[in-house]
Amino acid sequence: MNFYPLAEKKGIRLLVNTDKFTHRSIVADVDKVARMVLNLLSNALKYTDEGGTVTVTLSDAADGKLQLSVEDTGHGISEEEQSKVFERFFQAKNSEGGTGIGLAIVKANAELHNGTVTVKSQLGKGTTFSILLPCSQELYAENDIIKDDGKNADGKTAAEADAADAAAAESKRAAEDSKPTLLVVDDNHDIREYISNVFAEDYIVLTATNGQEAFDLALKYVPDIVVCDVMMPVMDGVEFCKKLKETTAICHIPVLLLTAKNMEEHKIDGYEHGADSYITKPFSSKLLKVRIENLLRSRKMLGVGSKTDPLENVDNSGLSQADKEFMERLYDIIHNYMSDSDFGVEAIGKHIGLSRVQLYRKVKALTGLSAVDLLRKSRLQKSKTLLEKTSKGIAEIAYEVGFSSPSYFTKCFKDEYEMLPGDVRNK
Repeated sequence: MNFYPLAEKKGIRLLVNTDKFTHRSIVADVDKVARMVLNLLSNALKYTDEGGTVTVTLSDAADGKLQLSVEDTGHGISEEEQSKVFERFFQAKNSEGGTGIGLAIVKANAELHNGTVTVKSQLGKGTTFSILLPCSQELYAENDIIKDDGKNADGKTAAEADAADAAAAESKRAAEDSKPTLLVVDDNHDIREYISNVFAEDYIVLTATNGQEAFDLALKYVPDIVVCDVMMPVMDGVEFCKKLKETTAICHIPVLLLTAKNMEEHKIDGYEHGADSYITKPFSSKLLKVRIENLLRSRKMLGVGSKTDPLENVDNSGLSQADKEFMERLYDIIHNYMSDSDFGVEAIGKHIGLSRVQLYRKVKALTGLSAVDLLRKSRLQKSKTLLEKTSKGIAEIAYEVGFSSPSYFTKCFKDEYEMLPGDVRNK
């Protein structure tokens, strides 16, 4: 299975290092080794956020063995859970619904090859899984060497079957990821339950019982929209709205406040502190749906500028002053640093003061693009301008706008403009 498209889609750098591997071949069951790599790479990409890196390393080890390592900069695994990750059906706290059998299969297949698999990890910094396998036939017992085509009942090898399963799982995750996220805030359990049930099929629904709890959730998950009651303990809806609209990472999120009848002063207070809309209790589910869809549609209409330059001609008229300032700052950062090939979303986040998740969600909401796409499109537009207005070589331009290789630049340019860089010159 080619993991590069998945890595590119998620904004993750996927690297392969074989510099320290001198063996041309090893004695092994191809399908079982492929299955081990598939499981480790799938996990690494799943638990690494946008802007992270996954590195696959092949190297010589002692005693005529091969070491295969898969290292990521993802969520990490706690020390307590590291001793259990290879147990069948064990699920770590951040497993997000996995079956818990993938790593058990890796361990079993490694041991079938008289090999081992180990894990090193640190929470928040990443994880490295390392497999040690014998390279030569002399390190196996005679009855370990068998001929087996490895086909299942459908005529697929184990690796092919796993690849099909992984593709299906990724498709399902992509469908889930495409759903907007709704944060429902109300101290009344029945109202939270009612609204959650109304939107459960088409939205990812988060719930909170007061404004402070909602603010913490908003910072962590950056929802697409918030429905919030006005009267709540700890922090009421108006105070929550004010705090949200004053926070760069989440000030773009539309807030719909729920209020009781004859509470005009609450409506005025809420609008003064950034509320986007109001609904009076009691309300129908149909009205609430339409109001939320309208707010989200208005946000999507802002979008980015023309395809010729995503950083130009952007309609900022519907943005708040805080979001206009954010976008101007983002544009300046991209323009100033795009020539650095090592400059990516993590660096943008550090310059602008947002986590990877906050940056991804905010930029996506304001422009319709991920930060990775926005940076790539900006680099390509700059390259197109240089091709049209200068006599610089294609390779020189590729490096100048921050691409690490001319061949990858050419591929991206063709994908974006449906022509090769040389075609621009010929025109």
